Amino acid sequence: MPELGRMTAGEAAAMAGLAPVPHDSGVMRGRRAIAGGRRALRQVLFQAALAAACHNPALKAIGEAPERARKAT
Repeated sequence: MPELGRMTAGEAAAMAGLAPVPHDSGVMRGRRAIAGGRRALRQVLFQAALAAACHNPALKAIGEAPERARKAT
């Protein structure tokens, strides 16, 4: 993303396809979903996050917390 130095965080998220897109019409509020953006960039970011979640102890603890909560109930 060569444009990264010249855009806001929201614009960067939208370019990567990570910004939630509203599906609203009038008073009806639809679900938000990520859409558009650069697919290859989104896939690279996912792989980096997956590797970080496996090898970074702080991120690993955050990722395992919901699993521990499900097992406790």
